[in-house]
Amino acid sequence: MHELEAKKLQLHWLLQLTKANNYNLLSSTLFEIYQTVLKDHLKDGELVLLVNEGHWHIPVSYGTTSGGFLEDVETAVATIATFTESAGKDDTWVSKFDTVVPVIHQDKALAYALIDGIDEQVFHSRREIISYIHTITNLIVVAIENKRLAKESIRQAAVQRELELAAQMQSMLFPANLVRHSFLDIAATYIPHQSVGGDYYDFIPLSENEALVCMADVSGKGISAALLMSNFQANLHALVKHSTTDPEQLVIELNRCVNQSAQGEKFITFFIAKINKKEN
Repeated sequence: MHELEAKKLQLHWLLQLTKANNYNLLSSTLFEIYQTVLKDHLKDGELVLLVNEGHWHIPVSYGTTSGGFLEDVETAVATIATFTESAGKDDTWVSKFDTVVPVIHQDKALAYALIDGIDEQVFHSRREIISYIHTITNLIVVAIENKRLAKESIRQAAVQRELELAAQMQSMLFPANLVRHSFLDIAATYIPHQSVGGDYYDFIPLSENEALVCMADVSGKGISAALLMSNFQANLHALVKHSTTDPEQLVIELNRCVNQSAQGEKFITFFIAKINKKEN
């Protein structure tokens, strides 16, 4: 009868944890449920759970008197890994715990549950208790890892989309056609090192005898760099059309525009030349 009740208890909490995962609850809530199962229902006296969520931390800890190692989690993890790989290291603080339950997923250590003070009367045997703890630890930790990977995948997709948009924006800044001028043959090839190079070039005919050529490189990458360069190109064309074609004045005005737009966070390296056929 006792064994049947124990099985019912196992199934009940496995179902609760599975529901919690399906409801996409916060990691902190999952860890609270995990602690409730071990502390209140399995009567486990001491527990330290170390979890790798991009960095190692301790989301659950109670009942332990070996608190000194908690101050340096990375060192603690290294000690646990060494201990689990080579038995018999009685001189380490790990040996103060009855059991170390590792969670390995795709050859990566995701968690270590350090357990002591197990009440063997709760289930039929100690082996059954450890096996059950291993199961629910895997269930919680792997679910949290999958959520982390899903968020990372979404983040990377957003970054990739931003780079694609920036590349499209950048390509629109380049002259659509570099046609033969009355006294110049203009050609260009642009091969960015990355998908978005933050570069810009232009050719602006002024008259039959004059033309402006320029090249520029904005610091940084992505949408923000492409926007700054787009603003820069617009200012350049507006200045040439309505204000001045003198390179010195253009540099002064463009520098003012960049400082105003970038607010000191980015800069542009810029070269401009005015070519005059009559004066060579």
